[in-house]
Amino acid sequence: MEYFDFIKPGDLDNLPEDPQLAFSEVVRIAQARLVERLETLDSGEHGDWTLILEAKHGFQNVAIGAARKFRIEPFASAEMPIVRNYSDEDYRQFRADLSHYITQIMLNAAEADRSQSIPVREETRQSLRTYVYHLRQAIDNTSLPDWRKVRLHDALTKFEQEITRPRIRFGVAVQVLMTVLNAGATVTDHWDGIVRITNNIVRELAVAKEADNEQRHVSAIPPALLVAPRKVEPPPSFDRNEMDDEIPF
Repeated sequence: MEYFDFIKPGDLDNLPEDPQLAFSEVVRIAQARLVERLETLDSGEHGDWTLILEAKHGFQNVAIGAARKFRIEPFASAEMPIVRNYSDEDYRQFRADLSHYITQIMLNAAEADRSQSIPVREETRQSLRTYVYHLRQAIDNTSLPDWRKVRLHDALTKFEQEITRPRIRFGVAVQVLMTVLNAGATVTDHWDGIVRITNNIVRELAVAKEADNEQRHVSAIPPALLVAPRKVEPPPSFDRNEMDDEIPF
């Protein structure tokens, strides 16, 4: 199996901006295609066993290639095993190491998501929905062209969907509110109402975030480093004093 067997057109259109998460997503997609391929093969058949090893080698090739693109060590510096010497043991060890790193990446991402998101009480959630309702009315009452009103309503729909999450992502909320404010700044009618409503939304989110930080006793989270699954032994040192004084010819 080669790259185009693992990655189809459109698979990478929405990769995360974060290199570690982008790497994890490529691995997830390729792994799903590998599983589909292996399900069609019989490990008891000699011919199929060759194809199984070929597929596993192809998966490892794609994973290491993605690691080099996104600079994910130690895979970015890893050498691909030679095909003729490739064994199932090579694949099992690679998958074990890969799983170790992917676990760290995903847990780090979950922690970062908690630090950049906001849990809200149900009464706060209802208040946000009410603000969105009035914000829609204010937008409809402006002199904005219809096509721009439609775009703003679509943005607010995205925000309403975000409100249904257990934790509201602050970045998504700010993006929507900035979209509304930027559009509203081009009109004079009902501008004050739009600013007042968006400020109320930001205030609700800020209060919820502050309460969450106090409850969890958290501060800024430093970037997490990925740790190797095993201690890497350094190569034996070379001591010139151990050499014989006489050099035979």
